[in-house]
Amino acid sequence: MTQKQKPNVPFGYADLLEQRNDLLAALEYVQHALACWRDNEPILRVWRKNPNSEDAMTLTQVCSKIVTDKTAMCIRSRKDAPQQYDVKPMFTGNKHGWTLLDLFTASAINSVANAINDINRDKLNSLPPLRAAEICFSLLKG
Repeated sequence: MTQKQKPNVPFGYADLLEQRNDLLAALEYVQHALACWRDNEPILRVWRKNPNSEDAMTLTQVCSKIVTDKTAMCIRSRKDAPQQYDVKPMFTGNKHGWTLLDLFTASAINSVANAINDINRDKLNSLPPLRAAEICFSLLKG
């Protein structure tokens, strides 16, 4: 009986597919903009790299994801949604504007967030990541 072998997929294949989809979306927008320019019409579409707000996560959600995945990730606060963060793997793309959140810090924030009630968890989510980490480490230390 032969077992099914896993396909030989290079490391980062999902990242390459995501980049390909982003490039295809950008190309579609540029084609639309050129067609509108050619026909002297206003550009009706707005192109965004991350149009879905489901991708945004709160700080405690990001920390629980990091703890379950057992890896560090880069986070960036969203400009259009306060207290929401974009998340990406550590060694992908441009690093400017992103903050590295490691497993140790995420574990500290996650353990404090699991121990407090919902009102205080909302307050913890409203803090910037550095300040939340300082508070969580001081609570765990004492």
